[in-house]
Amino acid sequence: NTILAGGSNAGASVTPTIPFLRPDDNFIAVDSKMVGNSERLSDLLAVMLSKDPAKRPTATEILAHPYFTVSQVEDFVTNRSLVESNKKMEAFRHYIHALRQGFRSKVLVSVVRSQMVESVTNIFNTFKEDDLLSPLFVVFRGEDGVDEGALTSEMFSLYFQQLITKDRILVSADTAHDSDLDNASAQPAGAMRAAISISPNAEYLPSSDPRIPINRFNVLGRVLLKSLVENRNAPFRLSPVIFKYFLGIKVTLTDLEGFDRSLAQNLKRLLIFGEEELLAASLDFSDISTKFLTAWSQKNNSTPTDGRGNADSAVAELRFTRDTAVTAENVRHYIQIRVEYELTGKREEQLQAMKSGFFMSKMLEPHLTLFSVAELLMQITGHQHIPPQTIVNALQFVDFSSTSKTPTHLKEIILGFSQNNLRRFLMLCTPHVVIPASGLPAIKIQRTSYL
Repeated sequence: NTILAGGSNAGASVTPTIPFLRPDDNFIAVDSKMVGNSERLSDLLAVMLSKDPAKRPTATEILAHPYFTVSQVEDFVTNRSLVESNKKMEAFRHYIHALRQGFRSKVLVSVVRSQMVESVTNIFNTFKEDDLLSPLFVVFRGEDGVDEGALTSEMFSLYFQQLITKDRILVSADTAHDSDLDNASAQPAGAMRAAISISPNAEYLPSSDPRIPINRFNVLGRVLLKSLVENRNAPFRLSPVIFKYFLGIKVTLTDLEGFDRSLAQNLKRLLIFGEEELLAASLDFSDISTKFLTAWSQKNNSTPTDGRGNADSAVAELRFTRDTAVTAENVRHYIQIRVEYELTGKREEQLQAMKSGFFMSKMLEPHLTLFSVAELLMQITGHQHIPPQTIVNALQFVDFSSTSKTPTHLKEIILGFSQNNLRRFLMLCTPHVVIPASGLPAIKIQRTSYL
């Protein structure tokens, strides 16, 4: 993971429809929405794409542009996004606390340790909105113990673990492949399968296995909401794709890279293929279902645009079938469709069930939809303490002189970060929200030259 000292993220991706130069235009306008909502990058590209070569900036002028010279930290401080985000999450926790004062009666929850997913599913299936806001009193059948909070925590922990290790309701890229093999061999849903463990470096999505009852995913959404109310975190990395789906945000190649790095890298390579190489590869859209291709075409052809977000009836409609060959003209569409299919299309029904469960509380839904994807991730999976020294130890400064004070200043800033800001820093330069069990990978800070 490399962060440029000039303020740009080397991992940033730009995957919009390509803009074009109209006859009467003096430059190609690039909508900031097409480049990660970066007004600076939009401005820089417009200047570089001037029709008159004499008006195009030199390499030195480009490197001196604010896109490269102004740090993102300055933006965070100026627009108070970090401060406002902290206040928003703090206000939500105060709202939850105040709301729960009216729900004093505890809800009895009797569970079986070895069958936690089934136990929790049966109980949460009957939950009303009041039950989600009321405190729990957990009892493990056949075991002694009074729940003073520890048994509630253990119930959540076992439930989340067995979702992955036993019932495979949540899957990583590797275990999703195993599930596909099970489907291909027509194994019954209850058949014995090799034991798996939770990977600290994997991201998890709901399984697309049609044999798993859909209500399991609705209950998972309810449990995620209840864990947020109870302030109990999930002990693994949920994919941001889940919360993007909840909030109606389109997934990207970067999201696929977090879930299935191998497939994402293969798709990236297609971008550098020429027409002859693509034809030689004999690729088509057959990896994508007809149902998804039809739905994608209907959705994306509802309002044709001219590449800059403006309605244009002259733009040809996009129609793809499983037999459509991948060419230089449609390779970017193929990649985006494949990304959407792999992350959400395969598990649309499961994600929709989770969303329904997560937003079942009408008192909480308006507040939950105000959060960003990162904020929801931090609230549900980001409560593990992050030692700032661990992040500082992972920093690797490249091309900085021995007299540079930047490394020292950055380390001092990180050591003074709050826990929420430490998580944001992790999410900025790594795929993690918490420190993985395998340790934090090196974070390279690259000095950029403007000469």
